[in-house]
Amino acid sequence: IGFAGVDGVKFRGQVTPGDRLYILIHGTNKPAGIGMRVSHGCIQMYPEDIAPLFEAVPVGTPVTVVDQPYLAGVGADGLVLEAHPPLPERAPTPRQRMTLVTGALEQAITRHGLHDTVLVDLAHAGELADRATGYPLPVAAGAPATEAYLAALPPAPLLPSPYVAPVASGDWYVDLGSFKSDANARRLVAMLLHQGPPIPARREAQADRVQV
Repeated sequence: IGFAGVDGVKFRGQVTPGDRLYILIHGTNKPAGIGMRVSHGCIQMYPEDIAPLFEAVPVGTPVTVVDQPYLAGVGADGLVLEAHPPLPERAPTPRQRMTLVTGALEQAITRHGLHDTVLVDLAHAGELADRATGYPLPVAAGAPATEAYLAALPPAPLLPSPYVAPVASGDWYVDLGSFKSDANARRLVAMLLHQGPPIPARREAQADRVQV
């Protein structure tokens, strides 16, 4: 990602005057850190995801990187709020958090012309901001409880991993356990596939867990 209007490349602490300043979106051989603050500014992705992204995004595509823990919008379930954990060094006080939440909701309501048609449950919105699940959840008055809403959602499909041959009769494998969180299962599979000598690994959806 080239920063518009900024000169000088800073890479590993070195600045080259006259060149553009970039941060990189790239794969990694340490996938355990995906989604964590472990880089020096780059955006890391799973190796199996970066290749299709490279093919799909043409040169010159605008990219916006934001620090916006509270997002609001309107979808099939009406007015929704999506809350993420804020950066620790920028964590708001409870009062500041509600100011950010109400501001995001007000923008969404104004953008969609809903001032006369929607009533916001601010107590529920505050609860969602406090929990910071990362899911877009309804916040209009009368919205279902969070647990009931999430339980009614269809299961998300598992993201693809590099091809791993199926287990045939006579083969052996190591059952590494099952996880409630698909993200944790995917992180473990990625570590085995990409960190150090590749170890064939896969994850499979079970009734309410993900097996590795």
